[in-house]
Amino acid sequence: MSGNAPLTNWSDEAEDDIQTRPRVKLPPSNPTPPATSSSLASPPTTTTPAPVTPGPSAMPAPKASAKPKKASSKFEACAVFAQNSEGPVIACDPSMSGMCKVSATFVVCRNRDCVPWVGIRLQFPLGPGQLDNENDGFGVRHVPVADRQNFDKPVVVSDQHTIDIRMQRGQYTWSIDSAPPAIVARFSRLSPTVIEKGVTILTLRLKDDMSSDVVGFGMPYANVCDPELESWVNHDHPIVGGISLLDLVQARKFTLLVDKTPVHVTECVKENNLPPPFALPYGEDHSYNPDRSHDTDNDHLAIVTQSEVQDVFWVEQDAVALRKDKTPVYFVPRDLDTAVEDVRRFFAIMPRDKAFWARYKEAWARLWKDLNIQLFLYYNKAEELTSGIWDAKLILHPKSREELATLHPTTDDDLVFEVWRPRDDNKACGPDYRNCASISFGSQMVDCERKVNAVNFFCLKATPTNAESLMLPKEVQFEEVPPVVLDRMELHRAVLRGKGFFEWMVKPAPVEDNTGLAGNLAAMGLENAPRPEVTKRRQLPIVNFLNIPDGRYVDALLEEALPQDRSRYRRYLSECQLGIGVMTAGPGFGKTTGASIVALAMQSSLGKILVSAPSNIAVGNFAERIDRITVSVAARYNKEKPADNLTRARHRLVVRGFRFRTELAAFKYLLKNPSGGEVAAAGNSKWRLHLSFAYWTFSLLSNGSYIAGTREMHPDEHESLEQIRQRYRQNSEYDNLRALLDGTITYQQYESGDMLKDAKIESVMIAILACVDVLCTTPAATENCEEFKEWKNGHADGIVIDEAANMHRADLYCVWGNTMLPVFLIGDPKQLPPAVMTKDSADADGNLFNRLALDGGISALGFIQASGVPVFRLKCQLRMGKGLFDIIANEIYPDVPFTYGASCDISLPGFSSGRLLEKYIHERFPKVSAPVEGTFSPIFINCPGSRVFTDPRSGSRKCPDQIKVALDFAVDLIKTNHGKAEDIVVLSPYAANVEAIGHMRKKRPEYTAALINMPESSTIDGYQGRENDIVIVVMGTSKSTGPLFTSNENRLNVMFTRQRCGLVVVGELDAVGVLKKGAKDAVVKTHDAEGNLVVTRAAALRCVYRALKDRGRVADVKIERKK
Repeated sequence: MSGNAPLTNWSDEAEDDIQTRPRVKLPPSNPTPPATSSSLASPPTTTTPAPVTPGPSAMPAPKASAKPKKASSKFEACAVFAQNSEGPVIACDPSMSGMCKVSATFVVCRNRDCVPWVGIRLQFPLGPGQLDNENDGFGVRHVPVADRQNFDKPVVVSDQHTIDIRMQRGQYTWSIDSAPPAIVARFSRLSPTVIEKGVTILTLRLKDDMSSDVVGFGMPYANVCDPELESWVNHDHPIVGGISLLDLVQARKFTLLVDKTPVHVTECVKENNLPPPFALPYGEDHSYNPDRSHDTDNDHLAIVTQSEVQDVFWVEQDAVALRKDKTPVYFVPRDLDTAVEDVRRFFAIMPRDKAFWARYKEAWARLWKDLNIQLFLYYNKAEELTSGIWDAKLILHPKSREELATLHPTTDDDLVFEVWRPRDDNKACGPDYRNCASISFGSQMVDCERKVNAVNFFCLKATPTNAESLMLPKEVQFEEVPPVVLDRMELHRAVLRGKGFFEWMVKPAPVEDNTGLAGNLAAMGLENAPRPEVTKRRQLPIVNFLNIPDGRYVDALLEEALPQDRSRYRRYLSECQLGIGVMTAGPGFGKTTGASIVALAMQSSLGKILVSAPSNIAVGNFAERIDRITVSVAARYNKEKPADNLTRARHRLVVRGFRFRTELAAFKYLLKNPSGGEVAAAGNSKWRLHLSFAYWTFSLLSNGSYIAGTREMHPDEHESLEQIRQRYRQNSEYDNLRALLDGTITYQQYESGDMLKDAKIESVMIAILACVDVLCTTPAATENCEEFKEWKNGHADGIVIDEAANMHRADLYCVWGNTMLPVFLIGDPKQLPPAVMTKDSADADGNLFNRLALDGGISALGFIQASGVPVFRLKCQLRMGKGLFDIIANEIYPDVPFTYGASCDISLPGFSSGRLLEKYIHERFPKVSAPVEGTFSPIFINCPGSRVFTDPRSGSRKCPDQIKVALDFAVDLIKTNHGKAEDIVVLSPYAANVEAIGHMRKKRPEYTAALINMPESSTIDGYQGRENDIVIVVMGTSKSTGPLFTSNENRLNVMFTRQRCGLVVVGELDAVGVLKKGAKDAVVKTHDAEGNLVVTRAAALRCVYRALKDRGRVADVKIERKK
């Protein structure tokens, strides 16, 4: 049978093996037409922020037609012949024969959210469980979870290295024959039933001007137990009949034996049974699943940019509408005894109605969290110019403010703000206080535009982001970029496509003198010539992060790792293919210490290192750990060296960078208020003193004597610091400042004398920046702070990202640039992913605002991990007392063989609070089973009949019943001398619950005194990366609500792993449904306030609850309420 049938139209009744999702629509931008996907290929030419418009996916969706007909993808066992059906077999599915080490599958891909194709899947074993590879230091390979209904799950370990040879519609011809008995007899494992039905010989031929798409080729591969497989995959040694892997993937004809009938295979291979080619924009079908690989660079750019834009654009549109919505507002002075013209603080009451909340309900759930709210004041609705702009703070629950209740009545629909009149605006509001005002929120698009611009670093004709460090002009034009640099950029794009490196590996290496635009286009592979066949491929670059001349320093550094991990560290860091490393570990496994070892190794081998993380807290913690370890390593290295020995190791200079204007403000504040500490930077700044530029400036100029917490300079400090110190101590312009810092004059004398100008203070900080070895800052600061941007683009030799599983891909691109700098990513893909704020929000017609929410949730680490980069795993629990991690390990980390370290022995002094907690549990709940000897175990306090209230504006939930149980437990624990307040923290998944906890602690005297030293409560999301001895989690769910978003496995993991010594969970067991053995784990069904059915998957949470119940670690309490 011939396969040259003409292409036919593919109807809407094509297959769809994914669950249909609601349609998607973004509000159109007023006069600006939507951008096309091609417009993503050019970054903005101006630095002035411009409005970002949605791409083609923002178009309104048509109404859904009839449910599409199912026609799922096919995966059929097959054998691949080296030449023809008479020749040797090069790959074969194990179900057909055991003759081959390489497995083969005939694939027909019909998923509508990717390019349809027909072809061959080859799989090369990585070894059982990859244990030998991991122990040898190669790392562990992963693949994305195949379950489309659970795409929010992380990737999983895979024991196979997969290479696809894909042929799309119009690229191939085919022929089919029944397999003769002589050929069938060669395959001893074929069942008699299969043979009786018939087996097929399928021949696929590429058309003359076509090439197959090879996916997965070139990804790092190892099989420690089978060197022959390594030689086939990595070095193109012949597999059989003189045919190598490179020969096979470049073949023009493929002969397969498929274990299905000719009729079945014919239906599979016909082109008119394939969906139409998939391309962006997304057509009329709006069901879409996230991709962890991209067919083209444009797909990559469009998906990542649109996932960012669609998350915020519709919110910005509503924020703009609110800025234009002028409404009467009542200003109520906070102090009625003061003349109105002298009052600066008011309550501003803005009457609203049900129509307002129906219009802005979805956006308001996002906007109310903005910390930069202002009221724009007008004399009347017709006025265009504002009469004033006042800072404002939204009062989320105005009825809880007693002072407001006595000043002015409000309704449930009213908005109430606390506002501050600027000092230069003392105009009275008038006797009736009836001004008009509109609400102004901070722009939702500023950070979005930074991310979109970062993604556009990977346009085909983009120029190098770090041109200066490559010895190129800062504003270099594309035509001037050397082919060698363009080749690095093309390799970087291949990494971010996630499909392997075949196209890059079979292209010739660039020629140094190949200049001009034509040469550059050829170097990038933009010419239209068909791909020539090659006999030898290029190898991927390998970077040795331990290429440090002083072997003793390497030894001193690796001693920071656990003894059982040191050899693995040495191998993994010495052979990082592509210069990309990934480290993962669960909570309490020492990720930050491991990341610090990596950062210091990279600094010693490469040069200056830029360190980043998705949050200010994570950046600060990482910087502190790197600094601590560089001091420890130097002390270990110098242990037997005299103080005057010139070969002593020096501390690396680690700086936690904030914007220079923030650093300057903090420095000046601390000059005047030396005990000001962390509040030195005004406003909502995240500034912290430790390791900041202000910290190092004070340490240099005062030797740590002026500000507590700064350091006395150690003899082993970075050699450049002493040079800077001497330079400024000898400069007479700094005499007055030195006198103040040395204590010879007061601040008043300094202020009245020759105060140092701001530029002179900044010059010290700039001098420090020039000497920095490791600069730690956020992704936004690397682009928005000009000094850091110049340092990144002109000096950074490598990148290290902590908490990379919580970082957006666009943020990674912002830090990493586009020239394939060495990079190391550290994180836990099973903790919280990047924040995607718009997930299920839709307009009145049911159109989702963000149809790419799942793509936006794929983290920087998750994408690189899923592409096949080997991962270094830490497998020893170091923080939690033995037994506290067991349940989470079983449910969340079943593929990680972990152990408890010696530091987890619960008899150690550091676990005394856990032992006291267990004693208290036994005394108060004698029916609760004791944990296994030598271990701790979490306890669940069950509160049947809990009432849960939902905030009508934010959608967040609070449960006063469970809060009271939790706080009573904490107070009793403290009063019976079984615990200390500072060792206990109360957490909750819901912001409204956290607010209610704080309110109850302040207002109820039985809690105020006893819990005065207890840390402030926090949401689970806000507490990631932090810990305390005893953690009390208030779930805030009940039987009536169901588990809701507490069932999310990533959040569940963070929620139950913040403790060192004890975990107390307060909630209602029935929230997850029936816990009896044998009960179905699929879903929990409840109803919301409007009576709508709510279906929640809670398999992991249910298993955790069941494990606690099976262990006898559940205590029932009776809810007591005031009558």
